[in-house]
Amino acid sequence: MNILVFGATGFIGKNLISFLSQSHQIEVAKIDDEDVALKNKISSADVIVNASGVSRSNCENDFFLYNIYHSQRIFSFINEFENKMYIYFSSIHYSSDSIYGVSKRYNEFLLNELVFKEKNYFLCLRIPSIFGPGMKPNYVSVVATFCNNIVNKLKSNIVDGDKVLQLLYVDDLLHTINSKIVNRTNKGFEMIEVFSETVEITVNDLFETIKKIEFNFSENNKDKFLNNLFTTYNFYLNKI
Repeated sequence: MNILVFGATGFIGKNLISFLSQSHQIEVAKIDDEDVALKNKISSADVIVNASGVSRSNCENDFFLYNIYHSQRIFSFINEFENKMYIYFSSIHYSSDSIYGVSKRYNEFLLNELVFKEKNYFLCLRIPSIFGPGMKPNYVSVVATFCNNIVNKLKSNIVDGDKVLQLLYVDDLLHTINSKIVNRTNKGFEMIEVFSETVEITVNDLFETIKKIEFNFSENNKDKFLNNLFTTYNFYLNKI
């Protein structure tokens, strides 16, 4: 299957390409490429995955430019064709009043309410916080930040320790996406709001769990979440 990926340089995009390229043909594009180039790549694709976007920026205009304007361009271009599958990464924070939340909520509305789903198949993923080896610390992943700080003997400033996090390991996200691609339909709308592999844990408990990994982890551990944390922790340990 021919798959076009936006956001190829981001954490999810890189992992997605590495995983899907094992069984599919992958093409990449930038969300701000010229119209003709985008239309040509979309025309050749069976599946379009939009893993691009801004989650943090000091410039509010970036959210409107990349999360709304350029996303709308992709929507409109895909809608010139039929029987395409479009995968959009929304967020569990879609309902927040932040600019980020507004941008995600608007895009969900756009594809759910317009005629897109009558011609193509729209899959919307409201993803929780993703973690895994290679994520940038001190950015959007508290797991990456804690692992990096603990390995490098740096202090972690915990502000809201009782806050409950929803964490999903990147490989679990990739397997879900691939399953949906393999079993795709030609038209319609589907929303995934809950991933069964998601783990809920407080910030304090996450920090303490990662701290204990170095001394108490067993290779025979049957807890999948702990194994995933261990794999992530080892990535930063091996960078020293």
